Amino acid sequence: MSWTFLPGESPFRMKGIAYRSFLSFIEEGVPGGKAAFLERAVAPGLREFAAQPFLAASWYDVGPVVAMNAVVAEMLGKPLGPFLRARGQAHAEEDLSGVYSWLLRLATPTAVAKGLPRLSQRYFDWGETATEEVAAGHVRVVRRGVPDHLAQWLDSVSVPYIEYAMGRAGAKDLQVIVDGHAAEPAHGQPASMRIYDIRWRA
Repeated sequence: MSWTFLPGESPFRMKGIAYRSFLSFIEEGVPGGKAAFLERAVAPGLREFAAQPFLAASWYDVGPVVAMNAVVAEMLGKPLGPFLRARGQAHAEEDLSGVYSWLLRLATPTAVAKGLPRLSQRYFDWGETATEEVAAGHVRVVRRGVPDHLAQWLDSVSVPYIEYAMGRAGAKDLQVIVDGHAAEPAHGQPASMRIYDIRWRA
C-alpha cells in the first residue's frame, strides 16, 4: 500500500520549527530560493502546503517532508541519500548549539544517547520510543510505528544527528547501526520498528 494522504492530511505530525528551518535553508541555499522551489513542487497539494506560514510551536503533517527533500536534492543536483544525511547533520548543529543545547550538558555519552528519544518527541507526535543500555558503551534506541513512507527519510537524518550529538558528548570510535522490522500498520499505513544501535568505546 502506498502513502494515501495528500499534504496536510496525515495524522503523523512534526513541529513547525523543523519546517521553518528547512524553508530557511531553501531560501538561502537553493538558487532562486523558496519561489523557485515552489515552482518545482508540482506533486498534488505540495505547493500549497509548503507555501503556508509555519508557526514554530504548531504541528503540521510530516508526510510532505519526503517530497520536499526530494525536490530540493534534485534542484541542487545531489543524490537524495547524501543530501538527507547532510541535512541531518546541519539540523543537529543548529539544534544543539541553540534551543536544545541542554542535551549536550548531560554528563556522559550514555546520558546523551538516552536523551535523544526525549528530544525527538519534541519534534514528532507519532511513534513510541524506548531506550535500553545494553552494555557499557552500547545504547539501543527503538522507535515504533514508523510509516514506511517516512522510514528512509527518518533513518537518513537521524544517524548523522546521533553521530553529531554523540561526538560532541565525547564518544570515541562511534558506530550507529540501523535495523528495521515490519510492524503493525499505523493509521492504515505499512509501518516498521526502527532500531538504532549506538556503540562507542567506553
